[in-house]
Amino acid sequence: MRLLLVGTYSSALLRSIGDFDDIELVDNVGLGPPAPTAARNLRPDVVLVAIERPPNWALTSIRDLAAGSPQWTLVALVDRWEEDVVRQAVLAGARDVLPRRSSAAALRITLFRARRAQLEERSGVPEDIPRPTGSVVAVFGAKGGVWRTTLATNLALGLATASSARVTLVDTDVASGDVALAFDLEPTRTLLDTLADGVLDDHE
Repeated sequence: MRLLLVGTYSSALLRSIGDFDDIELVDNVGLGPPAPTAARNLRPDVVLVAIERPPNWALTSIRDLAAGSPQWTLVALVDRWEEDVVRQAVLAGARDVLPRRSSAAALRITLFRARRAQLEERSGVPEDIPRPTGSVVAVFGAKGGVWRTTLATNLALGLATASSARVTLVDTDVASGDVALAFDLEPTRTLLDTLADGVLDDHE
């Protein structure tokens, strides 16, 4: 994989990327006009864009890199996992978003996974293989009171409002999930209904 870095990266991360035998670091350029110019000249497989505060300049770079159905895949790296920044990065054209504190191994997996998904989407898949119909964003909190419900509901609303895509929000916390309460809804079914005999007998 040919990788182009856009933005500022630590020397430790650069060394980690250099240790991977299956990733070739073609260049590390700044945000703004140098980014799409370097991408056109170097023809990378993946472009990794570092989003720092304030994020406007990096988000503009992602939009510029995503213009015109480019051959490269865009992945964003964020300093902090902030709902609004992540949403804007995806809407700007990033295929995936990863926190900067992630390990080098997690970064490698994300880069290859994003690239593979985009290539499969472009080339098409055989009719007998179900085509993915969307993306999954998981919001996780190790304990209560960390605003995961607020983040999840606002992210779902933001994606539904800012795009034409249909958005489904699933609360998998069967013990204390309160997404329905956040939307002032009375659930008619829950995840526990998936354990009913009729459902378990239906393998599809």
